[in-house]
Amino acid sequence: MNRQSLPSLCLGILLLAPTPLLSADAKPDTAATNAGAGPDANPVAAALGIVRDPPDVVEVTDCIKSNVPEQSSVQLVEFTSYDRIGGDRVSRAKIFAKKLEMNAELRVLMRFTRPLEIRGSAFLAIEMDAGSPDMFLYTTAIRKVKRVTGQSGGASLFGTDFSYEDFAQWQGLNQPSAKRRLPDETIAEHEVYVIESVPAPNADSSYERVVSFIDKQTCVALKTESFEKGDTPRKVLTVEPESLIEEGGIWFATEVLMRDLRDETRTVVLVEDVEVDRAIKDREFFVSELGKRR
Repeated sequence: MNRQSLPSLCLGILLLAPTPLLSADAKPDTAATNAGAGPDANPVAAALGIVRDPPDVVEVTDCIKSNVPEQSSVQLVEFTSYDRIGGDRVSRAKIFAKKLEMNAELRVLMRFTRPLEIRGSAFLAIEMDAGSPDMFLYTTAIRKVKRVTGQSGGASLFGTDFSYEDFAQWQGLNQPSAKRRLPDETIAEHEVYVIESVPAPNADSSYERVVSFIDKQTCVALKTESFEKGDTPRKVLTVEPESLIEEGGIWFATEVLMRDLRDETRTVVLVEDVEVDRAIKDREFFVSELGKRR
């Protein structure tokens, strides 16, 4: 088994695209207003919220980029979701990720294989140059493709503690946001970079801010905190440090935990098998193919 993983490395990859920066002492609205200011500012780029990342953020994104396979991946994953009284639900899926040959656009497709009642259901996320990813859902219950729009992106993804937005973020699809680097910290004896991302107004995000903790040695995000309001996160995604393994110079995690602190539920994701840079046709990632069984 070739155990290199693109999506399991992508817990912090949403940081990669150039975005506005919040200075360490700036308020989010002030920083967003001033993003791109200056004599060399590109007004079109500024309108889209696209500016060059400053050196301290580039240091982190370069680290993340160094730990990502180049073209595609296929993962076999198992989700085990637990409710607040201890009941559990197990589902299995394949996650396909690819930068399309025709335009280098990143697309992520998940097709469920278990349990029987959702077998064949699928979710597709498409990274956009400006704005949040386009997301589409196909369920065997209604047998048609639906676009996931607006605040519906915060709904549960097939009964797990991941929302559609959480999944897109986990898989590394860029979302427009203003970023600033916070003081470095330590998690389980691992030194980590800390980046705060404040979603842009056009992102239709369920969160006011997202804080990511990137391991300096492996360049994998060990924790991601997603805040709706206030100082307590609604969701916390963590990687089990003991699950970090190096294969061919690439670090990846085989166990991921998503906790919903408000609802007191959790989902454990186990990455069981991975293929990297496998040949996958672009057509597999077309919306028109979403409802077709594979």
